Amino acid sequence: MRTFLVILSLIYSTYSYNFLVFCPLFGHSHTKFFATIADALTDAGHNVTFFTPTIVEKYRNVSYTKLTKDVVHMDAPKKLMEYGEQMESADFSRFWTEDSSFYNVGAADLYRCSIRLNGLFKFS
Repeated sequence: MRTFLVILSLIYSTYSYNFLVFCPLFGHSHTKFFATIADALTDAGHNVTFFTPTIVEKYRNVSYTKLTKDVVHMDAPKKLMEYGEQMESADFSRFWTEDSSFYNVGAADLYRCSIRLNGLFKFS
């Protein structure tokens, strides 16, 4: 019995967790930072999904992750796309003075996001 416990204690057990890294795709530096976090978690053996609502369209085809292969792109709600268009056009004159409530999206947009996430991750 003692031998069995010694052998059992020598077995290295690992646990991998499921992570959702949420990173709105609106700026190169922000997305690169979160992609590095996702890759570090993937390298540690975890299951990682990199979820990026695309706000600035020119970054959609840039591959930010190296190890994380489960990357989900989603079109952002209309209000956020308008912010993205402002950012692309470099019209930052009103950026700091306008109501920039990033989370002031409609209930329909939130519902659409929850439906999409529920389909991906099978929430109960």
